[in-house]
Amino acid sequence: MCASVLLFYIVVNYLFMRYLSAVLLCIALIPSIVFAQNEKDILMAKGEWLRARAIAPARPDVAISILRDCIKLDPASIIYPLEIAFIHFRNKELNKAIEKLETLRYHKQVNASVYQLLARSYFNADKESKGVETLEKGLALFPESPLLCSEAGDYYLSKSDTARALRCFEKGMMSKKDALSCYYSAAILHGTQKNYPAALALAEIAMNMDVSGKYRRPLSNLYFYCSRYLFRSGKELSAARDSVLNTVAPHHAITALDTLCQYMLVTTMPDGIYQRDSRNQALIDGRNQIRQAGHAEAYLYWLMQNGDRDGFINWRNDNVEKWDAFVIWFRKRPLVQW
Repeated sequence: MCASVLLFYIVVNYLFMRYLSAVLLCIALIPSIVFAQNEKDILMAKGEWLRARAIAPARPDVAISILRDCIKLDPASIIYPLEIAFIHFRNKELNKAIEKLETLRYHKQVNASVYQLLARSYFNADKESKGVETLEKGLALFPESPLLCSEAGDYYLSKSDTARALRCFEKGMMSKKDALSCYYSAAILHGTQKNYPAALALAEIAMNMDVSGKYRRPLSNLYFYCSRYLFRSGKELSAARDSVLNTVAPHHAITALDTLCQYMLVTTMPDGIYQRDSRNQALIDGRNQIRQAGHAEAYLYWLMQNGDRDGFINWRNDNVEKWDAFVIWFRKRPLVQW
């Protein structure tokens, strides 16, 4: 091989290897570039989604148009088509909502919200059998979903099937998160059925899960009136009541009431789910901490403050330091973590 040919071969081979390295480097960078672009699109879609939600009540058509653009940016997410279905539902365009939600049942990210909104759409469209069927299918996929259990419980309550409704609420209570609505509904149902010990137990747990939320006031009312009933009547509780009143001065009615209620919760806790409930055990442990910290009286007034508003205000005005100390302590140590 002559020297010129050899030199040409060396130069070509060198250029080829440099070109190949550059090509391989570009290929290696493609996933990172695509990922960065996808991340940018996803973030943009989420921002537009928030904007669509804000304007949807006043301008639903514009919101839906924005959400369709979000789907183009992030086609894998179920959030945006589900939001479109919700806008149709809120505007009572039930057929459109149902059509959209039926397709979302086969989405890779399908969740309990799809089945809950679809069932409610069927109910509102006077298609009761389809609504029940949808709830059953949803619960088969998400058996402890508080969202679906609450929806099913409300449905059976509307049919006066309280036993089945309670089973639905109890099932939802077993979820490790978002179980508040099921606790609330079960507490109210036990109260209306005069199963006061269970109503007190669930109301107290729920209030500790929802310290300042929308359920706080009705649960406080429930706790107060159930407690009053147990304190004033209940012939089967006479022995327990007498034992309490013999150890507490008569004019300390609310303290006697607290003692009686705690006695009832310990000695006559309903069988089954309530004894296995980890939140109930957390609450029992928390009560012990409250007593050891000297805040039992303030805690009781906190529980009942909406049921006996005047009594609470009068007590708080006379015990400002005690109340403030409890509030500071309580904020740092929530009794129920879920």
